[in-house]
Amino acid sequence: MKDEQRKRIIDPHRHSIWMYGPTLQALYIESIEAQEVRFDVLLDCGLKTGDSVLDVGCGFADFYHYMSVKGLEVDHAGIDLSPDMIETSESPCA
Repeated sequence: MKDEQRKRIIDPHRHSIWMYGPTLQALYIESIEAQEVRFDVLLDCGLKTGDSVLDVGCGFADFYHYMSVKGLEVDHAGIDLSPDMIETSESPCA
């Protein structure tokens, strides 16, 4: 990925985190319900306790939290292009 492409992704998120903090608004997600629908679709793929999950574009690691609330204990690794997302996240992302 070229530096200018990376910048076009990172800069808007940096601004949205500054404006809204670690919230759905900063991720450009319309509602918690919309986010949960996405997460439920991923869980329907057959994830179970003990599985490994690579969360590409992990944002604030909300999927990790969602799996935990659902009682799903997985080996989670999250990555995101935005260093601001990683730094703001309270969960294991890299």
